[in-house]
Amino acid sequence: MYIERKITNRLLKLSKSFPALAIVGPRQSGKTTLAKKTFPEADYYSMEVPDTRALISSDPRAFFNNHKNTVILDEIQKTPELFSYLQEFIDKENKPGRFILTGSQNFSMYEKITQSLAGRMYISKLLPFSFDEIKNKYSDKDYHNLLLKGFYPRLYSTDMDFSDFYPAYIETYIERDVRQIKNIKDLSTFSKFLQIAAGHVGQLVNFSEIGNQVGVSHNTVREWFSILEASYILFFLKPFYKNLNKRLVKQPKLYFYDTGLLCNLLSISNSDQLFSHYNKGGIFESFVVSEFLKRKFNNGSLEQFSFYRDNRGYEIDLIIEDGGKMNGIEIKSSSTFNKAFLKNLKYIEKTQNGLMGKYSLVYGGDIKSNMNNVEIIPWREI
Repeated sequence: MYIERKITNRLLKLSKSFPALAIVGPRQSGKTTLAKKTFPEADYYSMEVPDTRALISSDPRAFFNNHKNTVILDEIQKTPELFSYLQEFIDKENKPGRFILTGSQNFSMYEKITQSLAGRMYISKLLPFSFDEIKNKYSDKDYHNLLLKGFYPRLYSTDMDFSDFYPAYIETYIERDVRQIKNIKDLSTFSKFLQIAAGHVGQLVNFSEIGNQVGVSHNTVREWFSILEASYILFFLKPFYKNLNKRLVKQPKLYFYDTGLLCNLLSISNSDQLFSHYNKGGIFESFVVSEFLKRKFNNGSLEQFSFYRDNRGYEIDLIIEDGGKMNGIEIKSSSTFNKAFLKNLKYIEKTQNGLMGKYSLVYGGDIKSNMNNVEIIPWREI
């Protein structure tokens, strides 16, 4: 059964304004299925099929001129030479909703779009399912099994076990995508780097420290992190600076888009292991932050995300800035509420003179309430 994606209505709206839409995101996040379901009358072509790729590339002008319907070009990064022809055809025809492009790697796509299709195409990011999209399929009050399973669509459309899915996903990603983005000779060292990066989830990133652990330079670490960002494996949350004193940290924090992939890299295979894991808080934090990112991408909002931490250790895990308004969110994995969870929020409220408009706590429990002007939100209701 097809699970409706939250981004669908936005794509339909954008298709009435832009000649081309690009749906980008990690491998197997559901881009192809979304494109086909959202535009069922479109002509579909997969650039991963050698025969199709050769047919279109042999005479692009004839191909575009012979299609009057919307055309879906799946995995368009396989044929970068088509972008210039797309620009020519779009400028000549000037009709909205003509092309839907999908791609798994944003390095090559963004470069080509910037060069050829700037102003003619809107780029939408599709991540694995948000919890809001699959919450009817998960009835447990406890979140541990959800985070272990993760949010990739195939795990919800088939009976495949997550313990089988993720090792194959990681192997395919490293063997295919990494080599296409960057010619890395020692893939075993890159695999080690990926596992070490997972161990730093929810923490400040020190590139030199990670380089020493892996056995490579800090410049190589930066380059490899850019690969993981480009293929939507992980992302960084930058520290917040505005109107604050100079006692703030400057390092970003590291998160993964999908907790199932993250848990697999950390060799966590069951809920008991996750419950007792030394960095369960970082894993839960990664889940919550990525959920807000999915909402941003699905809605096309202009929200800006950051975190706050000073040299005394006071921190707000997530700051969401939207239209000049800033809301602070603390994140705790515990299923039992404790007043001590509010300590950082109350300290910053007192010392920063109304910096935040609203304070919230997202935690691993199931009781919703309000205490000392802080909204306490169960994880199921984020």
